[in-house]
Amino acid sequence: MHCNSCHSPSRRLQALDRWENRLEALFEGRPYDALDAALTDTISRFPVHIQPFRHAVAVPDCLLATLHARLLVCITSPPSTAA
Repeated sequence: MHCNSCHSPSRRLQALDRWENRLEALFEGRPYDALDAALTDTISRFPVHIQPFRHAVAVPDCLLATLHARLLVCITSPPSTAA
């Protein structure tokens, strides 16, 4: 069985990596956009810890394993032919 969007799992993982990098930059005072700037301002004024935000963008190990398994199936399976 060949999935229709073979790059979906890897793109999801890449997107989560980007969000995590963006989050770290935000807490280091380097906002990406106006919304990040608002949160950066809040972080600078109040004792907000990064961990709850990390949990929000983290991928549970079981989901990560599922995404990797789907990606492996997509890579190793030949495209299905329409009958």
